[in-house]
Amino acid sequence: MTCTNMSFNIGFAFMSKENTQSYAWVLGSLRNIYEELGVMSTAIMTDRELALINAIHEVFSEDEVQHLLCWVHITTNIRAHAIAILKDDELAKKFSGRCRGLFMATTEEGYEAKRRQILTNWHSGLFKYVDQTWLTPYKRNIVRAWTDHRLHFFTRTTNR
Repeated sequence: MTCTNMSFNIGFAFMSKENTQSYAWVLGSLRNIYEELGVMSTAIMTDRELALINAIHEVFSEDEVQHLLCWVHITTNIRAHAIAILKDDELAKKFSGRCRGLFMATTEEGYEAKRRQILTNWHSGLFKYVDQTWLTPYKRNIVRAWTDHRLHFFTRTTNR
């Protein structure tokens, strides 16, 4: 990302398959370039592409590079799931906004308090999806209480 808050491409790769092995080759090549330059990225932002996530963990240790998940992709998925249950776009938008507020928690205590508030005020089926699909496996890749300990220039989305 530049000082004008714009992202830029550092490379391109054409892959015959979007699988873990292909992503690992691309990321390994990127890692080699970083090592030759004597620098290393501190964070990688993605959507929930499981093959890519697996490749990130193969190529980089958690101590080296933090994997972050895109809030725009997550809240879009949460809202779509909520619309299917609530049948009301405005309520679904409000629920996904509450979840985004949960992602903004800067402490573990704040996270737990916001989590309890959502559980108390919203249909449990809605939060079950959020918890099982996003928070249980990925809260350390989403919630500021865990993500803000690494340099990532406050990047929260792959969309620019």
